[in-house]
Amino acid sequence: MKRFTLLIAIISGFSSTLTAQNIDLNFFDRLTTDTAFCRKSAEQGLPIAQIIMGDRYESVNDYEKAMEWYSQAAMQGDGMAYYNIAMLYFHGKGVERSYETAGGLMLEAINKGYENSTLHRYLAYSYLNEGKEQHRVQAVKWFRTAAGEGDGESMYMLGMMLRMGLGTDVNKQEAFSWFMRASDKFAYADLAIASCYGNGEGVTQNYPEAIRWFEKCLKSDAPEVVLEASYSLGICYLKGNGVTKDEERAEEYLRYAAERGHKGAQQFFTSEG
Repeated sequence: MKRFTLLIAIISGFSSTLTAQNIDLNFFDRLTTDTAFCRKSAEQGLPIAQIIMGDRYESVNDYEKAMEWYSQAAMQGDGMAYYNIAMLYFHGKGVERSYETAGGLMLEAINKGYENSTLHRYLAYSYLNEGKEQHRVQAVKWFRTAAGEGDGESMYMLGMMLRMGLGTDVNKQEAFSWFMRASDKFAYADLAIASCYGNGEGVTQNYPEAIRWFEKCLKSDAPEVVLEASYSLGICYLKGNGVTKDEERAEEYLRYAAERGHKGAQQFFTSEG
């Protein structure tokens, strides 16, 4: 999957580079399918080939070799190579994890002309993970940039920072609007929308709407979202918030969550067994 993503990124993000270097798509296709040909091209100094070689080594967890190839492309000023090295530092693959180093390399990638919503999102996380208030301000800036480019996860994260006042003033109405925009793009956004309706944050409190959004979350592909929605629905049925009070149904939801490790739900069953 990562290799496929890389190839799409190269085609979409480096179309001008391919044109400038007179690299047509047939040649590019050969680079991605013929390892010996790609290696020879990389050894001859072709940045795209060096990046593809780096990705091949990264995909088999040989991070030292991956860094070696990415670095050769970066020394030629290739922005995508800077980004790939940044991601090694971000995840601590073959190097000591350093969000500061990762962020600096991503900024350099941007300076070299390589940027997209994914880079902007990871740059935001790099600042956020550094933990200081001035870094949170930068995180908000880059989440907002990526959100404006249509990145659902960044829309959600921008909403969360606005909701909690991290790196920015609290603005729960704007937070709610970003959660709504992220709906169907990032599963956690639907959970946040349900919570906002239940608590009256950024929107008029409306328990039935909260229930509707929690029920939507039950269909999510993200296990954590399903788990939290099950717990929340259990509480709603236990208290009669937005639904007719139903202790039996509440127990079903809470037990489902408890059996899958939700600590809040487990507290309802601590005396069993």
